[in-house]
Amino acid sequence: MTSMKENIQRHMLNILLDTKTPVNSKTMAQTLGISEKTTLKYLNFLKQDVADYGATIDIKQGQGSILIIQDASLFARYLNSSKDNDYLNDPKQRNIYILSRLLLESDYLNVYDLSDELAISPSLLRSCLKTVSGILAQYDIDLIHSHLYGYKVKGDENDVRRCLMKECRTQVDIHQLLNQEHLNVDVKVIESIVSKTLKDYDIAITNDGMRSLTLHIMLCIYRCETDNVIKDAETIEPYLRSSTEYFVINAINRKIKATFGIDLPVNELMYLTMHLAGKQRKMRHERIMVKVSNDALVFYNKLLRNIYKYSHIDLFDDDELRTSLLNHIVPFLTRYENNNQIEKSELMDIRNQYPMAYDLASSGLYHLTIDKGQAAVSEAETGYFALHIALALEKRKLNAAPINVAVIGIEEEINNLYSLMTYKLNENFEGAINTISFFPVETVTQEQVQNCRLILNTTSMILPFNHVAKISPYLSMADIDAIRQCIRLFQTNDHFDDVFIPVLFDHLEGHDPQSLLEDFVAKLSDHVALPHDFVDELMKREVFMSTSYDTQIAVPHPLENPNHLNFIAVGRTDEPIKWGENHVRLIFLTCIYGNHEFSVNFFKKIAILSQNRKIVSKVLDHYNDFDGFIKAMHSIETWADNG
Repeated sequence: MTSMKENIQRHMLNILLDTKTPVNSKTMAQTLGISEKTTLKYLNFLKQDVADYGATIDIKQGQGSILIIQDASLFARYLNSSKDNDYLNDPKQRNIYILSRLLLESDYLNVYDLSDELAISPSLLRSCLKTVSGILAQYDIDLIHSHLYGYKVKGDENDVRRCLMKECRTQVDIHQLLNQEHLNVDVKVIESIVSKTLKDYDIAITNDGMRSLTLHIMLCIYRCETDNVIKDAETIEPYLRSSTEYFVINAINRKIKATFGIDLPVNELMYLTMHLAGKQRKMRHERIMVKVSNDALVFYNKLLRNIYKYSHIDLFDDDELRTSLLNHIVPFLTRYENNNQIEKSELMDIRNQYPMAYDLASSGLYHLTIDKGQAAVSEAETGYFALHIALALEKRKLNAAPINVAVIGIEEEINNLYSLMTYKLNENFEGAINTISFFPVETVTQEQVQNCRLILNTTSMILPFNHVAKISPYLSMADIDAIRQCIRLFQTNDHFDDVFIPVLFDHLEGHDPQSLLEDFVAKLSDHVALPHDFVDELMKREVFMSTSYDTQIAVPHPLENPNHLNFIAVGRTDEPIKWGENHVRLIFLTCIYGNHEFSVNFFKKIAILSQNRKIVSKVLDHYNDFDGFIKAMHSIETWADNG
């Protein structure tokens, strides 16, 4: 990890880069959470460091400090050499680090020890803990405080790990934390064991998937050693006990036992199997592991045919999906026909994570149960089908191409803009930006920028080009957020303006789903040619499985779309109404047909809304007019990124 001096200087440098006016030591001290005296000490350290790299820090008495860059290319080299993912870059990173430390520690954490570790004051740490407590509450985890000992977390082990992997994995190097503070196992050895075993069984996963699986294994080892084990994993055994993934995880466990003398219990192996099932890609098509009956083949064909009729998404050409589904369908039919469905599993939240895949699975399974005249498929069983479909949809995704960016500035500032802009754009948009070109505003022409998807204007002049974003020359965090939103719009191509029709944007009345949908459909009938039994079709879907979520949204839709309707109507109620097990205020009445790209983007937003009540509230706040609502829908991913 970086030293306290490096952390403070890094944060100071970011503060100075974000402004062109002097920053006084009091303001900087408050931002850093340290004293003015300490601030001045580290400011002088930083001044000495940058002096060798074409820059100086001018400390003006009574005004503050300002960064002056004299050699842009030399200073850019310094920026690149000092680039670090440390947790003091911004308050969000700091909070996530504190969160990870609490979740990984079984005992209390002392306030003063942790504040020294972070190089911040105890009072600032306590302020951070209030934010962290709110994050923990979203996972049903309590933050316990003792005046004598400090702070610790209390919650179910599944929730602790879910919080760690969802909130901390991409923000903090948990590998490093575990290795340095808790475990004597070597992460590189574990990664090598995992990699070799997966290769032996013809399973390939992405680099991120490999890192994630390795991290899960390290967490399992550490949590077991601290007596924090996964419980009740037997609820998912009927599906996983006979799976290839379970066999592979056992092989990995045997090698870890031979290397480190660590033998993970069955519940932990089931937990890891569940993770691998969601990450794997076969190097060759997986073999059929079961004897496939004619009933299973008929079931498979009808399932995919029903999905195609409903969505116009053709999954028949996916051989990997065919194999994995048939391996799943055979034991499923045995459970289903013997009235022994799985009612609870680790996949219960897949509906929130992959609402589109879950919806496709629900539609396909509904018609199969109608054909057989039997009970509906349980939510847990539907989740397993949804997982297979989600993996298939992931493979079909088009990778968004990086864009070319032009930066327009005053000619005399272009050199300074080059180092700062290149550094900040690469740091924040790695992989999303292809090239960055710089042009003086005095001479730039349409021909020069014609291949640039986004133009960043740092001047006060109005430019006669398309897709221009006005930003400050020092590229503030607000500018970065605006650029992120522009890039996201280019890449996702939402087309919401075409599908969300203004006349369908309405206020709704009703005391239950049926009366509300009747009111909704009556209003829609003036603008859209709907079949006479449209409400009945919507209610069939609700009876089969509710379309509401516990974040006050519902996404009602018919189980089939024979008229090939293509619209989304949105409405809200003054007060929440009871809808299934939840209460709902925001309703998306959805009929999408034949537009796979749009469907993926729309349901990606629904996935965020289904898990974040705060973002739903923001969307409702922008509900006053149609344009405001569309802007809010475009902003959902940005809001999610910013927490």
